[in-house]
Amino acid sequence: MKKDTNQRLHENAARPSRRLRAQKRTSAVIFIIQKGKIRKDGTLLIVARITVNGEMVHFATRMYIHPDRWLPKDYRTAGKTKEEKQINEMLEELRVLIRRKYDEMLRHEEVITAGKLKNAITGLDRNATTLLQVCDRFIEDYTDQLKTEQCCRETYLRYKLTRNRLAEFMQARYRLPDMAVKELHPRFATDFDR
Repeated sequence: MKKDTNQRLHENAARPSRRLRAQKRTSAVIFIIQKGKIRKDGTLLIVARITVNGEMVHFATRMYIHPDRWLPKDYRTAGKTKEEKQINEMLEELRVLIRRKYDEMLRHEEVITAGKLKNAITGLDRNATTLLQVCDRFIEDYTDQLKTEQCCRETYLRYKLTRNRLAEFMQARYRLPDMAVKELHPRFATDFDR
């Protein structure tokens, strides 16, 4: 029996067009351990794998775990020790950061590739201003004022100390040498203040 014209039109309207199917974007973030590069203490590097539209890139998280403590199907540690729980928290924060960056790029209608997303996350984004760059510029300006004796040397030393503490904090907490200012969140300030 032949379908009438109205029924065919209705079925075609419900089906997405080829153009919409072609624009469909897919992305995934998983964490794996890098086998084959065992450290002296028996731990392996945890690597982030970002996949966007079939393109895959990897980057080091700067976190290490014993292979028997890693749950490959869950993409996380077993979470029984304090250190493992902390690693799981950091991995989740990294996953959220990647997702947030992906959504931001999507909102700005940028062409999103796995490589571009990785560069934005790892700070290789040329346009990103980092926290330590801001601190260094501020201290440099303050140094100029110090030469004209418009400010206090003790305050200058406190600014330098705070800048160094920020660098140590980012390395210890996030295992990153620096972070883009636009990626900072309120929890960063709360954690740093402790």
